[in-house]
Amino acid sequence: MQVSYFETGRYYAPSNLPRQWPMPAGTYDREAGLRAFHGMVERSRYAEELGFDWVSVSEHHYSPRILTPSLPIAAAYIAQHVHGIKIALLGPIVPQSNPVLLAEEMAMLDNMAEGRLVVGMLRGTSNEMMTYDLNPAESRERTDEGMELILPAWKEPQPFAWHRVGMAKTAAAAAAADVCPWHQP
Repeated sequence: MQVSYFETGRYYAPSNLPRQWPMPAGTYDREAGLRAFHGMVERSRYAEELGFDWVSVSEHHYSPRILTPSLPIAAAYIAQHVHGIKIALLGPIVPQSNPVLLAEEMAMLDNMAEGRLVVGMLRGTSNEMMTYDLNPAESRERTDEGMELILPAWKEPQPFAWHRVGMAKTAAAAAAADVCPWHQP
């Protein structure tokens, strides 16, 4: 059995946050944010000391109490401070991402974390799609299309043709295969 600690990147605002979405940027408190990021590292180190197999982080946008809009940045920050535990990404949210960039970033992150990355790609929620002015009704199709690129980009040894609906060009994706010498994340 393997066990994961779920790190939320919990943000405790110094005052009551408004109950609205999206969260107004003016409500963010830099000191509270810094405490949240330091807390992520402290809890991840503790999970490693206790013998957890991995620490998990998830992607959220405009969330009033979770500070992880960029999984590669959050995971790299944690990976810099823990050295044996795996880092699991619950996300990235595929339909709102460029799948070529996503494949490359995840492979690069896995390389920097010395093969400790575990990736669980997600579809996301309607409000997260609306954050990027995307139609939530298209999320399933966009997720499927992204997965059709991301998985082969980690496994295929040669560039290959790929086309995303709504994009004018076919993308040749050598992507992550050349970046990650250990394995695909």
